[in-house]
Amino acid sequence: MKHAGSRSAANLYCGAMVVSRGSGEHYPVRSMRLVVRRSDGSFRKLARIYWTSRDASLYIQPYAPTSRGRAYAGVSSTEVGQVDLTAQGSGAEAYLSLHASGATHASCRRPSWRTPDIAGPSLFSTQRSHVATVQCFDVQSLPLLGGEPKGPPDVDIVLVQRDEYPTVVVAVFVSADASRVAGDHITITMRRPGMEGPLHFGFRVRGANLPHDGAAGGAMVIGGWGVDADEASGDPLPFVYAGTGENATSSP
Repeated sequence: MKHAGSRSAANLYCGAMVVSRGSGEHYPVRSMRLVVRRSDGSFRKLARIYWTSRDASLYIQPYAPTSRGRAYAGVSSTEVGQVDLTAQGSGAEAYLSLHASGATHASCRRPSWRTPDIAGPSLFSTQRSHVATVQCFDVQSLPLLGGEPKGPPDVDIVLVQRDEYPTVVVAVFVSADASRVAGDHITITMRRPGMEGPLHFGFRVRGANLPHDGAAGGAMVIGGWGVDADEASGDPLPFVYAGTGENATSSP
């Protein structure tokens, strides 16, 4: 998996947000959409990443396979193994919220449902910490993009799929030190009044063959274990998830 396209690794600005690109150019943006380009030339929508003027949160919303696809949210742990995404909240437009304070929750709309916050340490650490993962179950099942990828203010970031990988994984990192995420495929800098300083999010993209059972398309995002989590320890880690599909189960 590699990133490509004119908006693949950029510095995009939206008041509070700057998405970084190698040239150092800045673009006014409201949101960023991750779009996968397949070898047949089609574009598939993976997730929307956005922010608001209301709080210091980064929101990640996975796309449902069709307009009638279901959305799910819930709380789980890495010790569970496979997660039944449908067992807790369900509705439409599931999303995960990463707040600068370290609190993470997942929600869905219509009907409205929200997980409790998983409270972790503040994201303002100078270390590079993995805080969320976006993945799809099968790129071919993701919804088609209508037309060509577009630029700001709602910019499409094009990810190029290699045929040997049916699934895509995007790892999300954060640091208060910009140099810690400078080598990532995509970087976003959050600057907001009242924050103790800027936060820098990095996105690393790869292709994969992820195990799943009965997932009728769709995608998911998980997070909440916190910037101080030791993922290599094997200890159980809590997380919240926002997912889409029909009767979907997946390994975190």
